Amino acid sequence: MESSKPHHPAHVLVITNNPADAAVIRAYLEGAPGGSFEVEWVGRLSDGIDRLQKRQSAAVILDLSLPDGQGIDVFDRVSMVAPQVPILILSGPEGEAAAKKAVQRGAQSSWIVIANDAGTRRPD
Repeated sequence: MESSKPHHPAHVLVITNNPADAAVIRAYLEGAPGGSFEVEWVGRLSDGIDRLQKRQSAAVILDLSLPDGQGIDVFDRVSMVAPQVPILILSGPEGEAAAKKAVQRGAQSSWIVIANDAGTRRPD
């Protein structure tokens, strides 16, 4: 029996200042079989915190290297604003230690991104 309630896609907030990362994540989530995601991208920590204060997200994909925040402090600030929202860490190899620390503090997982031949980064 089909539900008459409208289906709303899960809101995923991507906080990264790298447009290539954001595009790859958006394409991956929006193309996921059986998945229904609304992906919103912001490039600054302050904008991400603002969005989380105004709108409930199903998940946050968080870069730990942003113009207005670096390292574990970025995770701590997002986690304080949205403690019940799962946070996935997006990091380059140079940020692996901070990503591991974020997982120890409650992040769901971390992705280490690498450069591909086109010069863009993508999840491992």
